[in-house]
Amino acid sequence: MSCSVVGAEAVSRPRAHLRTVAAIALPTLLLAACGTSTPQAGTERALDGSSWVLSSVTVDQVAVAADAGASSTLVFAPDGQVSGSTGCNRFVGEWQQDGTTLAITAGATTLAACASPALTEQEQRVLEAFAQTEAARQSDETLDLLDGDGAVLATYTESTTDLAGSTWQATGVNNQSGGVESSALTESVTARFGDDGVLTGFSGCRGYTARYEATGGLIAVTDIAFDGDHCSGAEAVLEQNVAAAFAASRTYAIEGTTLNLRDNDGATQLNLIST
Repeated sequence: MSCSVVGAEAVSRPRAHLRTVAAIALPTLLLAACGTSTPQAGTERALDGSSWVLSSVTVDQVAVAADAGASSTLVFAPDGQVSGSTGCNRFVGEWQQDGTTLAITAGATTLAACASPALTEQEQRVLEAFAQTEAARQSDETLDLLDGDGAVLATYTESTTDLAGSTWQATGVNNQSGGVESSALTESVTARFGDDGVLTGFSGCRGYTARYEATGGLIAVTDIAFDGDHCSGAEAVLEQNVAAAFAASRTYAIEGTTLNLRDNDGATQLNLIST
């Protein structure tokens, strides 16, 4: 198995507080060949479009398995946005990669109360791992965050970014007025990404067919057409919003069992869950 090591310059930073994370500055990372201390051109693996799920986080020098009921994720979008979840709250920020150099800045997070003490502990350790990371080790399937002494702070496993053959149910649809709405009606919306580039599903009103292209976190949905007679009322409004959301989507991120489609400005167009 091939692997690469990511090194970083040490920086001085305050300890991240569990509920005060307006800006968490992660270190500048340098990719290098495994077993060497000097970056070598061509050995780094581009992170754009990759998605990772937390496997374990270190507590008192012991790797503790991530909570199986709450996916903690880390996603590097091709548009320079980094996002994910601690398993309890979501965060969004920016990342830059230039050859062997990678810089990540995590911005504001949501501030919801965690569902259990175990999730609270996991969130705290994940945020501390981000703040303390000075190096990383990447293999074909895993990403280890390391401190300045090379100790593992957290381990992530790569999740698939392939939409072909997947089926989803909506949990939220952009209402085209600046918000994402979730209801029993929006949950009737479905999407199946075929292996042949055909997208099919239910709009909340009628069945639909469209074409799609998706690779490396980028997506384009075109030629959407609906079956049967026109709808009316709330169903018709939802269908219009679904069509507009697909048309506006430019990036996608699979985080565990969830799929998020965003426009060029990073605004969520559709949230979906795997079925």
